[in-house]
Order: sequence, then structure tokens, then C-alpha cells
Amino acid sequence: ESLEHSLRAMLKLTSGLSNKHLKFNFSIYLDQLRELKEAKGDKNQLYSTHPNFLNRMQALIWFSMSNEYNEECKTGKKGVHDLKKIDEKIDESIKRVTGNEVTISNKEVFSRSLMWGTLSIFLADKKFTKKEQEIFQKNFGEKSTVSLVSLIKMSNPQLIENKIQNAFDDASKLLLDDKKRLYAELEKLLKVAQGDKEQLNAAMNKIKGCLKI
Repeated sequence: ESLEHSLRAMLKLTSGLSNKHLKFNFSIYLDQLRELKEAKGDKNQLYSTHPNFLNRMQALIWFSMSNEYNEECKTGKKGVHDLKKIDEKIDESIKRVTGNEVTISNKEVFSRSLMWGTLSIFLADKKFTKKEQEIFQKNFGEKSTVSLVSLIKMSNPQLIENKIQNAFDDASKLLLDDKKRLYAELEKLLKVAQGDKEQLNAAMNKIKGCLKI
């Protein structure tokens, strides 16, 4: 019963309509979601309905089927999946609906966050050594390296910190798998960074917090 109430509330908030004008046949909306997945993110299909709402509705239904939900709410039922598996299913559903258009955007966010995250690690000790600059150039190219070295010299530390934070604000909206992959890439670069280990680990913990993983 509480699941149906939640779904009804979600539909009313999304549509702005009252009960009088809404049909609460949720199987119809799930059929729309399946059609969007089959269209593989075709742009015309993508904007013909509300894919974000449809994914949220599907996510809520899956959540109600989790072990954790049924244990916490004492439903007397056994869950189908744990929350980790539910997260994976939600990520996959979003990917199938949004298609290549969002994938390209996510790649740009991923690349930008990887670059600024690397800089954040290297600057943990307030220094950007020659060796670190060489590693940075190998990974991100000469143009980006020269540009960032100039920016560091001309700007105050807070401006650099703001740019790093902005990159990770965007990265926090990536799918969970992408965020984990980003963190794993940064962990590799942590091994070659110079400086105090405590400062480096603090930088990584901050990144982990920003990514919400």
C-alpha cells in the first residue's frame, strides 16, 4: 500500500495534475520505459515522455523488492535483491534509456574530473613538481599541462580549489559505475604522486566524499 501511495505522489508531482485527471495504471508507464529502452535513447523518443520520471518509478518499485526494504519495513516478505544489485539495475536502466547523447556528455565530465582530480592529488602538498608535471602531461597532453601550470602561477589557491570542486560536483551526478571507475583511475595516479602520504590520502578521501561512493 505504501508503495502505491509513493508512486501516486511521484506521478502527481511530475505531472502537476490532480487525481481526477490521472490514470494510476503503472503498468502503462513501465511499458513506456521498455519502449524507450528498445529505442536505445533515440532523441525523438527521449523527449516524447518523461524518462527521468519513468526511471524513478522503476527504481522505487525495485527498491520495494530489496532485502533491506522488506527487513526494515517488516513486510514478512523476502527481498529479491540487495541494494547493491538494485543500484546496478538502476544504472543499467538509465544507460539504456538515455543512449549515446548522455554517454558523450558523461565522458566529457569523466575526463574533466579525472584531470582536475589528478591535479588535486598532485597539489595535496601545495607543490606541482617537475616529475608530477611530466606524469600529468603524459596523461592529459602538453596543452593542458602548460595551461594549468600557468593558471597555478597566476591564480590564488582558492580559485584552483573552486575549479576542482566544480568538476566533482558534476562528477557526483555520474552513474555509480562511472564514479567507481573514476576513483579507481585516480588511485592509480596516487601511487606515483610525490608528497606526504597523509596529505595524499586526505585528498583521496575528499574526492571519495565528493563522488558520494
